[in-house]
Amino acid sequence: MLIAHRIELRPSAEQEAYFRRACGTARFVWNWALAEWNRQYEAGLRPNAPALKKQFNALKYTEHPWLKDMHRDSHSQPFANLRKAWGKFFDDLKKGEIAHCPVFKRKGKTRDSFYVANDKLTVGEKQVRLPVLGVVKMKESPRFAGKIMGATVSRDGTRWYLSLQQEIEICWLESVDRRSVTGVDLNVKEIVCSDGKRYATPRALKKAQKRLKKLQRSVSRKMEAQKQRMGLAKPDRIPKGVRLVASRNREKTSRKLAELHRKIRCIRQDFTHKMTTSLARENQTLVIEDLSVRGMTASARGTVDKPGRKVRQKAGLNRAILDVAFGEIRRQLEYKCAWYGTTLVVAERFFPSSKRCSSAGCGKVNHALTLKDRAWACPACGTHHDRDFNASVNLEQFAALPGATGKVTPVRYELGQSGGSGQEPNAQICARFG
Repeated sequence: MLIAHRIELRPSAEQEAYFRRACGTARFVWNWALAEWNRQYEAGLRPNAPALKKQFNALKYTEHPWLKDMHRDSHSQPFANLRKAWGKFFDDLKKGEIAHCPVFKRKGKTRDSFYVANDKLTVGEKQVRLPVLGVVKMKESPRFAGKIMGATVSRDGTRWYLSLQQEIEICWLESVDRRSVTGVDLNVKEIVCSDGKRYATPRALKKAQKRLKKLQRSVSRKMEAQKQRMGLAKPDRIPKGVRLVASRNREKTSRKLAELHRKIRCIRQDFTHKMTTSLARENQTLVIEDLSVRGMTASARGTVDKPGRKVRQKAGLNRAILDVAFGEIRRQLEYKCAWYGTTLVVAERFFPSSKRCSSAGCGKVNHALTLKDRAWACPACGTHHDRDFNASVNLEQFAALPGATGKVTPVRYELGQSGGSGQEPNAQICARFG
């Protein structure tokens, strides 16, 4: 099994400067390759990544001599990434799904990262040896023992991270108490389970909203002041090729803003990882809903002819849904259920989990139930229901309905037995995931 192990780095000032140049190199090569791909396609040719890479290698040191100071991985991997991006685009088109073609990367608007091949780095205790740079300190030692397939250095806010892609063997230890089936209802305020457990969502974005607006306003005002110094009016766009000179105060405020975004992201990830791990470890079968997050967070603005209603309220609801990260919770449950030998059942999208009475022998669907009704009484049997808990119980009952299917997980290993590749399972992984 392939996992990504992310470790924070502690680079020196010189090493951090090289990181920034390497990220800029990867971004520059991506944009060059994408522009050349589009040019050849419009000319009636059939471009491909290997041919573009060969074309770029023939001219890179003559037209761009500064690339000699950068390791080759930073300006070779973007071609492989572009091939994968176009491949996913055409696959989505064939499947009839929403397809997004690759776009150009802009500094400050995309994630800064660059690739390092597995034979170019050496990982030790709280340090890693990278090409050109030498030894870079890490904040912790790797927690997993496995073959390193590759690594990516990336920036998150003001901090740098090393993400190791490792191939490991996982074995599962039987848990003493594992509930047979549990329904999980996702909500903005809390995640409700059919066994009575409730996980209150942290809502990190909501709590930091005031400070976030203050920092964003401060950065915007400093940018507007710089535009006025350049002779540009407030509504004018910055001419192409012209870059605003960043003042020290603007850079300092931008770093504070990036650090606050990183803190919000860390709080959200900490909650989702702890909750999904607990659910996957303590249950044999989990049932969740197939939520359409894209549809749930659609704008209510409407059109000029037919403007929407309660636009501000809908925008707040959209922000709250995205703050809880329903899609990320499902993504984590999918791979963690495979780790722990748990079956994940996804209820169909239009299953009336909230409107259906979960009482035994009833099953009445209350079509008059609205979103603001948090508790209701069944018109058929008179049972009083908490909306969220009733939905979780209905999801648990969905697993027993005919036609309900889940994702079958791999065979479970025991300690001392060999894994699928014939190697002994990693005891460290067994201890961590058992």
